[in-house]
Amino acid sequence: MDKTRPLVTFLLIVTILFVPFALASQTAIATEQGQSTSEQPQLLGGENSDAYQANLLNNEIKQPFSWESAGDVSQYEIIIERPTNRVGRYEKVFAYTTTREEAAKRLIYIDPPLPPGNYRSTIKVYNVLGLLEEDLTVHNEFVIKAALKPLINSVTYPMNLKNLIYLDDLENDGVVEVSGTNLLMPKSSIEDESYTRYELVGNGTTLHPTEILSHRNDNTRITLKFDVSNLKKGPYHVVAYDVSGLHSNNDEGSLLNVEFKKLMDVQFSLDYSGLYMFHVKGRDNGTMLPVEDGDITFYGWYSYIDDYIHPGGFSAKLNWIFYKGAKAYFGLGGNLHYARLFNLLNNNEHAFSNGEYKASADFLSGKGAFLFQFPLANRKLMLDLHFGVGAWAYYNLFSSGNGGQKFEEDGKVKTNENGEPINSEFGSAYYCGIGLQYYFHKFVYLDLGLDYTLILNMHDGGEVNKFNSYIQYMTPSIGIGVRF
Repeated sequence: MDKTRPLVTFLLIVTILFVPFALASQTAIATEQGQSTSEQPQLLGGENSDAYQANLLNNEIKQPFSWESAGDVSQYEIIIERPTNRVGRYEKVFAYTTTREEAAKRLIYIDPPLPPGNYRSTIKVYNVLGLLEEDLTVHNEFVIKAALKPLINSVTYPMNLKNLIYLDDLENDGVVEVSGTNLLMPKSSIEDESYTRYELVGNGTTLHPTEILSHRNDNTRITLKFDVSNLKKGPYHVVAYDVSGLHSNNDEGSLLNVEFKKLMDVQFSLDYSGLYMFHVKGRDNGTMLPVEDGDITFYGWYSYIDDYIHPGGFSAKLNWIFYKGAKAYFGLGGNLHYARLFNLLNNNEHAFSNGEYKASADFLSGKGAFLFQFPLANRKLMLDLHFGVGAWAYYNLFSSGNGGQKFEEDGKVKTNENGEPINSEFGSAYYCGIGLQYYFHKFVYLDLGLDYTLILNMHDGGEVNKFNSYIQYMTPSIGIGVRF
């Protein structure tokens, strides 16, 4: 008797007993997991679909076909049919049997792609033993929609009829005209099935249109508006995305160049400018004329002027902008300021005076500054911040009236009570300020400004520290400027 016969018999009995249970278990699992297979297989269906992502990646029509899992199977058989002219009749247009790898992924690509239309799919399931599970066969109907690849032939800025936008052009409103084919309107509601999405891409920036100004019914032209405040200098491309994921190419036709019309700007303005001296402080060194005012003592020439508003003056400003960026400009500036100072004094304010009299003087300052400008409102407004150093001088100190004659010679104040000459003086100045330019024309603007200046007195009688006194004043200004 063959010794292996009992072993073979045992294996045969085990197979006969357990295989039907294994098949039944496999069928139950597949049926439980296959209850959701009534959903339509995906072909083209929104920006999160397999088709959209495939088309977006390859920029050519791809038709992925996916389905729900039926459990552990060896393969699926996919049959796609379309209706014929005869009612209730279908013709087979695609048939495919998956490999084990494809069965695990539940995804294949239909090649060549099927044309748009109505279709019916049949998905047959084969278990691990390769046997057809007829109860798990699923039928579905679906629609393949047309996938349109946008084509952009030209991008034009209407103001110059070129594919060029100047950031420093005040008429630049961010409007571009796009010409080509398959340029549909963007999606406006969830019911829209065919639409095109537009982007302006370049320099690490992606912008979406803020407004659609016009659209041609034959889908060959659309006018878009972008927020130019977010643009940087450099090349951009207008990209059109179809709902299928197909998109236009980045080529010469879709190119939009963003530049500055001028690399540098020169700005010059003439302003009416008042002056307010609001804080004067010094020390009594025996060489300057003291004026007591509570806890504060005033010295020197400014004791004739005192804290006061002096409305008579003007300033000339010259700016050189040599760097332009998307969000800020940088340059150097100069400011020449003149003011006529005057005051009405009496013996209650000045112990040396014999009565009421008037004092007046010319005041001049010149300063250089670093300046930063920040474009606002599509560059029709420019916010100006600046700081710098310079020099100041006063001269021609006059007085009139009986009270001032003690130190006068032909109406001009020559000395203080100690004989020190105080008719002219100069010193260093440190200032900072803010300004606003409103361009009501391409090259002409309204200039507004407010500056703070700290000046240090240089004349101190010799031995005392030359910075022993200081004066602060504010200068508001308004005027007209020109940009070259």
